[in-house]
Amino acid sequence: MLDMRIRPACWPEDLDRLNGLDISFVTERIYRVVRDDLSFRLVETAVDPPLHKAYGPLATEAESLKAMPYAVVAELW
Repeated sequence: MLDMRIRPACWPEDLDRLNGLDISFVTERIYRVVRDDLSFRLVETAVDPPLHKAYGPLATEAESLKAMPYAVVAELW
């Protein structure tokens, strides 16, 4: 069993680890927001071909991440 620890981010030490994360994804489902008279609901919709979303490395967001008043990281032990 793995233990997880949530701790405050330490810059710049954590930046290399964050840059190693693959934050892309592929999905075969999306959710549409449908407005009813007095409410909203999500409607699951299949997509074909699957939707692939790739984001660049988090290094491009390094300054924004460091400027956040509070950031945490999760570590597995």
